[in-house]
Amino acid sequence: MSRQYSAQNEDPREVVTLSVDGSGSVVVPDSALLFSGTFNRVGSDLYIDNDGAPSFRLPGYFENPHPADLFDPAGAVLRGSVVDLLAGPLAPGQYVQVGGGGIGQGPIGQVETVEGITTVQRVDGTVETLQVGMKIFQNDVIATEDAASVAVTFVDGTIFTLASASRMVIDELIFDPAADDNSGSFSLIQGSFVFIAGQVAKTGGMDVNTPSSTMGIRGTTVVVQVGTVNGVDTTEVTLTTDPDGGQGRVELRDNEGNLIAFIDEINTKWVVSGANNESREIERTLQDETEDSALIAEAFAAFRAATSRVDAGDTFVSLSDPVDRGAGNDPGTNAPTDLDVDEIDESESIEAPPDVENEPADDPGSFDEGLIIDDSEPPPVIVVTGFEDASEETAIAGEITVAAGAPGDLVYALNSGPSNGVVSVAPDGQFDYVPVPNFNGSDSFTFVVTDPAGDSIEGIVIVQVLPVNDAPTASDGAVSVTEDNIVTGMITASDIDGDNLSYAISAVPANGEVVLLQNGIYAYTPNLNYAGADSFSVRVSDPSGETAEATVTVTVTGTNDAPVITTVSGQDRGVVVEGEEEADAAGQLSATDPDDGAVVTWSGVSAAVFGTFVITSEGAWSYVLDNSIADGIAEGETVTETLTATASDQFGAEVTQVVEVTLTGTNDAPVVATNSVFQVDQNGVLSDQLTAADADSTAPLTFALGSDGPDNGTVTINSDGSFVYTPNAGFAGLDRFEYTVEDSAGGITSGRATAAVEAPTGSVGARGVTIALTTVATEETAAGALSIDAESVTAQSVNLVIAMDSSGSIGQADWAEMRDAVNDAVGLLADQFEGSTTNVDVQIITYSGGVSTFGPYDLQDPTLSGAISTLPYRGGATRWDLAFTETASFLNSQPENEANFLLFITDGVPSNGSWRDALAELNNPPGGGYTVDIQAFGFGTGYDPTLLEEFDPDPTFLVSPAELAAALTQTPVFDPRLISLELTLDADGEDKGIIADETSSALSVDGIDYALPLASIENIEMLLGEDNLIGVTARFDLDGDESTAEIELFTSDVIGKAESAQTLTGFAQADLLFGSDAADVIDGGGGNDVIFGFGGDDTINGGAGADIVLAGAGDDVIAVTEAPDSGTDVVDGGAGRDILAFDLAGNLTEDVLPTLDIRDIEALDMQNGQANTLELSLSDVVDLSTTGDSLLETLLDEALPESAVIYGDAGDQLTLVTDGPGSFQKVSDTPVDDGQGNSLDIYAYVDGGNVLATLGVDTDIDVVGAAPVI
Repeated sequence: MSRQYSAQNEDPREVVTLSVDGSGSVVVPDSALLFSGTFNRVGSDLYIDNDGAPSFRLPGYFENPHPADLFDPAGAVLRGSVVDLLAGPLAPGQYVQVGGGGIGQGPIGQVETVEGITTVQRVDGTVETLQVGMKIFQNDVIATEDAASVAVTFVDGTIFTLASASRMVIDELIFDPAADDNSGSFSLIQGSFVFIAGQVAKTGGMDVNTPSSTMGIRGTTVVVQVGTVNGVDTTEVTLTTDPDGGQGRVELRDNEGNLIAFIDEINTKWVVSGANNESREIERTLQDETEDSALIAEAFAAFRAATSRVDAGDTFVSLSDPVDRGAGNDPGTNAPTDLDVDEIDESESIEAPPDVENEPADDPGSFDEGLIIDDSEPPPVIVVTGFEDASEETAIAGEITVAAGAPGDLVYALNSGPSNGVVSVAPDGQFDYVPVPNFNGSDSFTFVVTDPAGDSIEGIVIVQVLPVNDAPTASDGAVSVTEDNIVTGMITASDIDGDNLSYAISAVPANGEVVLLQNGIYAYTPNLNYAGADSFSVRVSDPSGETAEATVTVTVTGTNDAPVITTVSGQDRGVVVEGEEEADAAGQLSATDPDDGAVVTWSGVSAAVFGTFVITSEGAWSYVLDNSIADGIAEGETVTETLTATASDQFGAEVTQVVEVTLTGTNDAPVVATNSVFQVDQNGVLSDQLTAADADSTAPLTFALGSDGPDNGTVTINSDGSFVYTPNAGFAGLDRFEYTVEDSAGGITSGRATAAVEAPTGSVGARGVTIALTTVATEETAAGALSIDAESVTAQSVNLVIAMDSSGSIGQADWAEMRDAVNDAVGLLADQFEGSTTNVDVQIITYSGGVSTFGPYDLQDPTLSGAISTLPYRGGATRWDLAFTETASFLNSQPENEANFLLFITDGVPSNGSWRDALAELNNPPGGGYTVDIQAFGFGTGYDPTLLEEFDPDPTFLVSPAELAAALTQTPVFDPRLISLELTLDADGEDKGIIADETSSALSVDGIDYALPLASIENIEMLLGEDNLIGVTARFDLDGDESTAEIELFTSDVIGKAESAQTLTGFAQADLLFGSDAADVIDGGGGNDVIFGFGGDDTINGGAGADIVLAGAGDDVIAVTEAPDSGTDVVDGGAGRDILAFDLAGNLTEDVLPTLDIRDIEALDMQNGQANTLELSLSDVVDLSTTGDSLLETLLDEALPESAVIYGDAGDQLTLVTDGPGSFQKVSDTPVDDGQGNSLDIYAYVDGGNVLATLGVDTDIDVVGAAPVI
């Protein structure tokens, strides 16, 4: 038939006129009406008609040689060139019922199968109804009506199948088997299509266009559905398996040429719509499989038919067709005949056959009952359909029939079996096909039919196996997880249908929890602290409700659990009020450990600022506030002190709990010095200032005298703290008084001030004494020593003349008393000068009417006392002149510049007046060779005092001779003699009392001089503090009577910790040296020194002597340069990490260590450039210090209560001695770098697996006695 269209005026149909927009395109307002419409050309106008809907008119549309593209509202497009073909020419050709189309070019395809009414619109506008074998030409428009389908084979082997209500345009197909630039283009307008790509897709390029997409085909089988969904043109593209089981690829792009995807998966489909070029990939469903299977089966049947034809020597497009098939013919080029069907999907050179004219079919003539064998017919193709998973009982059954022949005369047999199943063919043509399990898709087998004459033909049976839902499969699993952790995994499940599976818990675990995601991923968490076996089950379901079960077995491996805090509420809290007498708090922490047999131990780290936390291993904690530090907390202010307590088990697992103590501030009374010391000279007046501080306020403080005033003076204290102190006349010593300080809030503090009334020097006549405390060492005086210096009135030699009155007035009895008194006085004098370098000569003169001389005697002569005691009584007159003359005679005989004393004793008056001349000669010797000091003594009642005063301005008058002994010792010839000494100590405000006296072994005597080094006082290091007030009271005798003191002196000084870093050097004496809280350098020198380092990192060398070194806090280095000749050096490192450094060679164990009392030393250092040997046992290591070596603990990251480090040089040897159970052994062959330039090997003393001590030993030291690394 031919297509003609005319718009008649009586047509009631509504016509909507459309026009080309500014972009040269036309938008048709309804997508469905555009793509399903009939396109008609009326003059130059285009009409788009749809039954029951308005028509669209595009006036002048065809005036443009390149008609405009037509778009739907969403952007889907029909190209103008396609519209031109759909509308046909203005003057269509004649209707062709059966026969050639007169197209003028060779066919490019032929109809392989057809069902229902299918038409083709030729390029000349004629429309034909398609039949099997009819030819297809370029620019043909093929359309199927409802319930119709068609399969077309093209010259390159491409198969196109159109389902019901489908329409496509054959744009072009250029194929030359020998070329590599072949191409094909097809436009799918609407409907469902399957195409199996042939050679063009391999050797050139094949494009398949839809209104919303373009597909580049690269050798594959594709299902395409084009339609309007919700008013939007939509294309669905599905890649499927090729007939030979292979799989190709589709390049999918949108209308603008943008790449959407490379499709190479067969389990999904791509949906592309014109709406903003939207595209998405979705899973194919069972419904998709079912709907596509029939069309795919038809395409595969066409493929089998076409390939069988080629196998038989024909071509894809036959040269001729049977007359009764009604094929349309064209004198164009026939399809090639030499194509290898087995290589249909591979590139191959195929030569085009020569053009031949179609010839009319021969008359079939007559035939018998036998089988019709006609080479012009394609082999019979039979299509059957069944379902997946068919069994022998439910096999897919069918019957093979051929065109002619008596059924009973034909014999059917299987020729080649199927690829995906088994088949049995009965001789009568009945067959049963059973697919392999889970197979769905197309399968085929060939058969042979034989007639009685022996002639046979072959045919093909295509079995389309439709999918059925298969239940999913799931596998049990097993996982393991450590206690208190989470394990994740995925349920192993699959579905042969490729269905999306869902997962659900069907049995929960008994000892944990499980979270299951929809994709089968799970997370299992065991119950807290649980260890053992557990399991859970999961039900796997497909969309059809089929299920499978999987059980996951979980093994929970136990671990060491940390303790769990179980402290009773409130036991981790405390409240303290500043200033209270018992400013403390306490509590009890507790914890349990889930692990059987675990032992929980508590420890803690304090962050306290104002007090001290202590925690026991059992968790009992206490806090004590230091009120002196907390003074800065204002009244009502609160501060929180914290202790981070740790409960740990023996395997290292731990948990912490914070202890909090809340401090509440109160008003703090003013703070005064512990003991303020003020010095004032004896009989002087002290004016000074008391001071105090108030941490709470800057308001003025009020001072007042306390209840205990001074005992030996008076004091006046003003409210501002200024005071005036006046000691009692003649007092010397320490006088104390109390005072009070009150702040503005009423807080009152008492203080004590000490007035040190100094009398460091004293004298009687020419005899003087000075006492002093020295703090700086000199070559002559030790640091911290008391010095007593007495001024001697005697020269190097002394001449003592004693003139005794033996006249008759004294009588025999008094003479005896006089004689005994002189004897006693001389004895006292001898004792005083014993050991002195002063030589004393004694001349005894007795006078009466005559004169007798005895001597001279040395004062230390043992016969002197006997000579005096036997002096005879003379009686007679009283001749003073004879005594003076004899004295002058004796003194003239003695060397000049000697000290001369005359003790003149009488009881009466001279017998004549010549004594004055004799006295003058005595006092004025010729040439002035000597001087004499005359001391006169008169006793009784017979003497004339005025006469004695002529030669002694201050004579001594006595009642009887018995008093003479005491009087004689008052004479200047007697030097000061120490009769009592007291050293008192007030250390850090604490009265230590008398620490030394005149009997102290530390007191040394040098003639009439004395020295007492404080360092020599026994246990002085235990008595002294940081601030020490030393008071010294000394009493001296000048007359030999020790019951009375003629001179009493006092001095004081404060000694102790320095305020800044010190560099001190001692000498040969016993020095007392004080450092500071800074880094001091102290060298004791010789002598038995006492050295205090206090804080700071000090360097201390005691030097020679038996020294006591108290290094104090800080990381100190204490050097030993020589062992003491006698005694022991006390070396106490104190707090901190302290090193004892040996700066001498030799065997330290035998020569040095026995002379040392070592306390709190953490490291020994033999790095002195000299060879040393040292032995250490376990007990030696334990005795070094009460604490472990903090450096070694840091390096090894563990607590080491008994530990030390030994440094040394090459050439040093350390012998490790076993002194009990266990032994030393080397822990590792890898040394530890201490970060200070030393490399340490680690040794441990091990007994039964227990480490009792740890040593870090310099790798330069040769170590013997230790077991090697195990």
